[in-house]
Amino acid sequence: MNYSLSKEEKACAVSNLIYSRPKYSKLLIDRFDSLDLFFSLSHSEIKDFFRGEDFVNRLFDRSYLEWVKNETKWYLKHGVEIIDYSSPNYPPLLRECADPPAVVYFIGKADLTNNQSLSVIGTRVPSAKGEIYATQIIKDISDDLYTPLIVSGLAMGIDISAHRAAIKFNLPTIAILPCGIDQIYPSAHRKEAAQIVKNGGILTEFPRGIKPLKYNFLQRNRIIAGISQGLLVVESRIRGGSMSTVSYALSYGREIFALPGRIDDINSSGSNYLISKNIAQLYLDSSTIPRSLGWSDELSPKIFSSELFSVSDSVKEKILLTLSPKSWLGIDQIIERTKLGYDEVSEALIELELKHEIVKNSLTGDYKRNIKIGKP
Repeated sequence: MNYSLSKEEKACAVSNLIYSRPKYSKLLIDRFDSLDLFFSLSHSEIKDFFRGEDFVNRLFDRSYLEWVKNETKWYLKHGVEIIDYSSPNYPPLLRECADPPAVVYFIGKADLTNNQSLSVIGTRVPSAKGEIYATQIIKDISDDLYTPLIVSGLAMGIDISAHRAAIKFNLPTIAILPCGIDQIYPSAHRKEAAQIVKNGGILTEFPRGIKPLKYNFLQRNRIIAGISQGLLVVESRIRGGSMSTVSYALSYGREIFALPGRIDDINSSGSNYLISKNIAQLYLDSSTIPRSLGWSDELSPKIFSSELFSVSDSVKEKILLTLSPKSWLGIDQIIERTKLGYDEVSEALIELELKHEIVKNSLTGDYKRNIKIGKP
């Protein structure tokens, strides 16, 4: 192809042709390391690659490519990133899926490569308790000093509760749209969408101008399932829309969690079913998700900021600042994080335990803050 296109223009050109054909996205990703290689092919080679599809001719239509250039200008003018599968900003977990999009559009500040991430989904007509639980779970994650991406679909109910909680407790959150990024669906959540862009971002695989059509929601749900390490179902009916997202997450090998509910509550029938069939882990307490997804073994940016300890902090104060009331740490981890010596840490741990400021696990020998003790 002799027509000169930038990296973003190539991505936009491909996206507008195959966004509704995920199988071709997968073929591209598997065969070509980059779109540059793909665009170096001849017309007949590209035609063969796409198995003779008529839409390939558009890639060699000068008027189409002029349109692509103008389209790309619109995205860049409005601060939208056009991210193809070879970009270092492309979500790594999404790339591993069986049907990833070749291109996504993103606006925001979140790090899409964050290795801590959780998708939160549920019914659009939740109970008051369901909304409270969604908020509380995200609060617990923040209180425990983790900073994962909180992903959802901006929909009514549990989705928007998860986004609002992430904003409130200062966690990055990403909304996945079933339409072009030039639209907000539902429009009632425009205010939240503006906050999400500042706090995380909005992402879609659909080009500008694509409406939130019914079948787009299923396609969108696979991204919600695939972009994160785990999927939390707060409330869902057995035939609820959330179950399609669960099916995708299951096929991608993601960890699935479900909040149990009363057996006579139709909004919890789907969640209870997932637990009863061992499809989802039972959400017991705030340690369930970090433990299962391995966050408790990773260094949290909040915990290890240079501003955590001051020069005047004592050994015991540094240990208390390092420990959490919800996750256990071994003595080696405490030493690594506080940069203190073994003897002084051992002595301080004994004193803190005697004062009931920390708790020791009799089986593992690990420590955590006593939940009854306030933060220093």
